[in-house]
Amino acid sequence: MDYIKININNDYIKLAKHKFDYEYKLHRYELWEQNAIRKIERAREVGRKIRAVNIIAQKWLEYMYRPDGLCATELTQYYKLLWAVREEMRQINLLQI
Repeated sequence: MDYIKININNDYIKLAKHKFDYEYKLHRYELWEQNAIRKIERAREVGRKIRAVNIIAQKWLEYMYRPDGLCATELTQYYKLLWAVREEMRQINLLQI
């Protein structure tokens, strides 16, 4: 660049580099933020699916093992056992989360 006789100021180069670094960091932060939002939305979706599966499993247990012609004491015992199974499933799900 000797033929044009332009002297580039070192301060200008530092300033331009600083602006580029700032924009790059801002871009990286925006990407990180979008990724974090996506992960949170995915976790919520998975949580809803897990709750739905648990409800379906409980309904299936009630339907498949429903008593036919039991007296009142047997019905209470049956529902106590069913409640114990539900509680155990809930504890297992809490441990997995």
